[in-house]
Amino acid sequence: MEFRYTLTHSSGSHILSQDPDGWQDIRLNLTRDGETHGIDEAIDTPLKFNCQGAGKEWILDIINSYGVDTEVSLTIEVYCDRVWEAFYTGLLELMNYTNTDDYFECNIIQTGFYETFLNRIDTDVDLFSLEGVDGQTLEAYTKAPFDFTLHSRAIRMRSGWGYEDTTIDEFVFSNSNLDPKQKGFPTSDTSRVFLQPPFNRLEDEINRTNLLPKYYAQNETPFSDDDIQDFLTPALDTAGNFLIEDIEVNLTWDVSGDFTEYPTSPMSTSRAISDASLFLIYGNDLESATGAITLGTIPGHFETGNSSTKPFNFTGSQTFTLPKGNKIWLYWSFTYLVSASGSSTNEVTFFVGYDTADISIVSDTTTTASTCKAFGIHEAFSRVTESITGQATPFQSELLGRTNSQPVSYADTGCLGLNVITGGYNIRQIKQKNITKDPRPLFVSFSKLYNSINAINPIGYGQDNGVIRVEDISYFYQDTAPILEFDNVTVTETNAAEFFVNNIEIGYDKWESEDVGGIDETNTVHEYATRIKNNKNPLSLLGELITSSYAIEHTRRSRVKKETDWKYDEDTCLIATSGTLLFAEKDANFSSISNIIRPDTTYNLRYTPARNFVRWLKVINSCLLKYNTDIIKFASGEGNIEAVSTQTDSCDGSYGNNSLQENQNFSPFIGGSTSEVTPLWQPLFYEFQYPLTYAEYKTLKANRYKTVTVNGVEGYVWSVDFDFNNVSLLKILAKY
Repeated sequence: MEFRYTLTHSSGSHILSQDPDGWQDIRLNLTRDGETHGIDEAIDTPLKFNCQGAGKEWILDIINSYGVDTEVSLTIEVYCDRVWEAFYTGLLELMNYTNTDDYFECNIIQTGFYETFLNRIDTDVDLFSLEGVDGQTLEAYTKAPFDFTLHSRAIRMRSGWGYEDTTIDEFVFSNSNLDPKQKGFPTSDTSRVFLQPPFNRLEDEINRTNLLPKYYAQNETPFSDDDIQDFLTPALDTAGNFLIEDIEVNLTWDVSGDFTEYPTSPMSTSRAISDASLFLIYGNDLESATGAITLGTIPGHFETGNSSTKPFNFTGSQTFTLPKGNKIWLYWSFTYLVSASGSSTNEVTFFVGYDTADISIVSDTTTTASTCKAFGIHEAFSRVTESITGQATPFQSELLGRTNSQPVSYADTGCLGLNVITGGYNIRQIKQKNITKDPRPLFVSFSKLYNSINAINPIGYGQDNGVIRVEDISYFYQDTAPILEFDNVTVTETNAAEFFVNNIEIGYDKWESEDVGGIDETNTVHEYATRIKNNKNPLSLLGELITSSYAIEHTRRSRVKKETDWKYDEDTCLIATSGTLLFAEKDANFSSISNIIRPDTTYNLRYTPARNFVRWLKVINSCLLKYNTDIIKFASGEGNIEAVSTQTDSCDGSYGNNSLQENQNFSPFIGGSTSEVTPLWQPLFYEFQYPLTYAEYKTLKANRYKTVTVNGVEGYVWSVDFDFNNVSLLKILAKY
């Protein structure tokens, strides 16, 4: 077979008049990447270019003029059917050349586009920039960036007052004004004793440890002293975060014990307590409180002698609306009377002994909606790929694409096409320093995008007809009629041990666990164990993109603190949308949801670790073909592992529209839809030699993801070592 070799540089081309040394041993390889599943072609034979017409001087002139970082391509053509036909195009690996008096030697590597892509796959790209890595101008997309609406994820906040142990509080009243917290206690007047601080802020969880209340007593008349107002810190203050809207507060209380009054001498004085009541009041300020709730009353009684003690037991619950900006206070109220006969005093001590003290307020707080700059997931992948390769329209994906995606659109919207990404700075609406109109950069690499989507749904990528193609893993293992049949060959069968996984960690690197709501978060980390015990082969599937509802919402609410840093400022979030790519998906595609606080306000419920695991079953099940009655055990999980939901669409992860609980075990082949649980392959390799023709090699190359048969057994190409002059070596992965 006759070959023709052409060297090409940006400065010109050169057709060799003599074949380079080593061409007789040229072998072409088709090799599947076990992690990305794409199949690429390469030459594994170095070529030697001599100075008798094989290009040595021409190559050295290029290096001397442009350096070793320049690109020189080699196009190999084969004379077939009386025409020159393109056989292979690659790059000279100039970085590792060898030059002698007789020849210039180097390896042949991938063509420029794909090699550049692989070399820069971890390079961060600013999605907002229309300038590529090499300074080239990039295409502008409609959905990159665009204004995306973020709704408020309801956060259940709690606060409370009380004691964990039996406690006695002592309140001393005297006309002599012994304590700056106390005012005179006139007889026959109603007075209030404010408990300070009765609650934490609403942003805090309940913590009733060591909350010894200070108190302030005052006559029932309205306050007029600003110092008093300042002293009385409100129990709950929604004004502390002006984003919080009107909220429904669920108040519960359980307070019991003994109420004792102890007067000073003379002890024979007749006295009466009209009543003693515990109140909660709320309003914009104390003088104009608009609401009052009586938690309990100790009936009035008449006493003589040293002291009197009355038991009390207050329990109950009530829901009320707390308008935006309102505050809450808690106080005891009572009237103390001294009889007109005999000696009298206005000094008395009250003792409140609490056997139980638990007052709790709970509210599902929400805030106003906000907007941020976001990118369609297809546009984000395309922008990064275009930036690092310099090639226009370099990316395709039916899985991530939409009917209106750019720069390529598709007949249908893919199951992962209705996603957007954004960043912490964007959610907080923080602009560039000293540039008020421009958003902060959002940096992301292809590998970060790819690995994060792969943790949600098994995918692959490869070079396909001059573009980077990212698709569901099934695209790379297509269930088709065989394109070639290899019969009567001697086969060596080996077990594919790399597919036998014993432990799976799946979920997200980052999720909200430190602030309120973390215990309710579903998008956390799970661990599952298969029955495989003789192969230590863990599978880690942790995405870098944040999908946590509470992380997104706390980031959103922190936008009022633009002068301070936030822990997710530099992070990137992935958000599933409602179908228009303008609003986040809530619960519309679920027929039932339980054990989640306010699921009508959630984010990314379709991307919980359990649903991600369902999408991965078609891969994991390949090692369980002989153990299909054994369960895959839920080993551990963080956050909310008791959430239950039923997804109603037909995309993978819906678990066949069956109910799915986050901490459930899985039967490998039961529960999900056929596309979710059916393995793509069997963990068996078949290796054999075969006198492959060039025409057959071209057929394999053009249909690399379709099936072949080996002695009647279907399988997928894993590798092909094609030799023009001898038999070729093929390795096939058995199809399920």
